[in-house]
Amino acid sequence: MKALLICSLLFTALEVNAQVYRYTPNWKVGDVKTISIQIDEREYENETLMSDSTRYNDTRIEVLSENKDYYVVEVLMENQALVSAIEMYYKMDDELEEYKDLKLIFTIDKYTTETELQNWEEAQLFMNDSYDAITDLFDEKIPEMSSMVGLVFAPLKMAFKSKETTEDYMETFIGYLLTPFNKDFEIGKQISAVESGENPFNPMMEINITTLYTLKQLDEASTTCIIEEEVVMDISEFIEMMKAMVEQMASAYGAADSTADKAKNQMSDFKMDITSVNEITFDYSSTWVTKSVSTGIVESTDPRLGALTKKIIVQTALVK
Repeated sequence: MKALLICSLLFTALEVNAQVYRYTPNWKVGDVKTISIQIDEREYENETLMSDSTRYNDTRIEVLSENKDYYVVEVLMENQALVSAIEMYYKMDDELEEYKDLKLIFTIDKYTTETELQNWEEAQLFMNDSYDAITDLFDEKIPEMSSMVGLVFAPLKMAFKSKETTEDYMETFIGYLLTPFNKDFEIGKQISAVESGENPFNPMMEINITTLYTLKQLDEASTTCIIEEEVVMDISEFIEMMKAMVEQMASAYGAADSTADKAKNQMSDFKMDITSVNEITFDYSSTWVTKSVSTGIVESTDPRLGALTKKIIVQTALVK
């Protein structure tokens, strides 16, 4: 009993003395940061590399003003529509210089780190005008590729269809800058946040998303720390829905019992898993993130084809 009491007191003392680190933004008006982003994407089938690509993106962020509650920042990023078009026609950059960079103005709450896009209508008009200009240029210069333009732009048009979707889209490019703020970190201890969000494979379906934050290490000499952000998506309901859909389709088309049973057995082996981990290097003296390396992996099995597929996306952002 005495030994148990001593252990209990020791454990309590360790909890009381645990160092808590809480960071709040201390940006200065006029601060300018350039962000160089490299996105490496690889796809595998049964461990065989099927595709390998690398894309680059440059973004500039400037603190325009502040008050006691929030910052106003300007994000100047490369127009992704023009970047995609240049891959198909390299002279596009010279002929459509006015559509090179998209300007977005955000307010960032100092206490909640919530962001709100302020110039949504202006940004949407810019993107729509750039779609039209690019399409017209393709029609004039290389009409045989015009049909591809709509397919290339479709994901971007979805991303910029509303203020909310644009804010979600920009989370990939600047969200990690705000990750370190307003959390009570202890070295090695996870902080959990649960919310509902869109299923990446079916935007009409909501799923539970758990985000785990961990302060992995802290270097007082360089005033930097490493924060790990892991996103866990619960797609179990989606997987069950996919299995049920296949069974219903087999029945609806009047498949023989043996065929329907085969389809059911095949889908019982269907699996899908998503992992996403971001390692963030944070300078807590300047309160600016200096590096972010995000790794997303989607793995799935297709029992009908006997294939294991894997898609790996690594986004490295350097902030200077």
